[in-house]
Amino acid sequence: MTGLPIKRDIQTGSRVSDRIKTKESATLYIENSFFPVTVLDLGLEGFGILSQQQLTENSEVYLEVTEDIGVKRYTCNVSFCRHQDDGFHAGLNIIDFEDEIVLLTEL
Repeated sequence: MTGLPIKRDIQTGSRVSDRIKTKESATLYIENSFFPVTVLDLGLEGFGILSQQQLTENSEVYLEVTEDIGVKRYTCNVSFCRHQDDGFHAGLNIIDFEDEIVLLTEL
C-alpha cells in the first residue's frame, strides 16, 4: 500500500476527510527509541495522536497498534506537531502498513 492523496481544506490546509474519534494506546518508534502515545482519531489517510514528546515535522515514524488478532505497524510521515496543555498533538500520514497476526491469547 502506498500513501493515499490527502484531501485538504483550500484555506486552512487541514485534513477534511472523515475521522473516527478514539482513545487507543499505541507505541511510536523513532530511529532507535520508542514511547507510548494515544491515538485520538483515525481516518483513511492517517492518525491524530497525543504524545508527551515533540515530533519533528516531515520525519518518518512507525506507529504500532495492538488489536484483538495481532499487531499492525504503520509507516507514517509527521505532517504537524503542536504543543498543547496536555502534550504534543501530531498528525501522522500513512505511507505503508504491515500486519503481524499473533494470537494474543498465546502470549
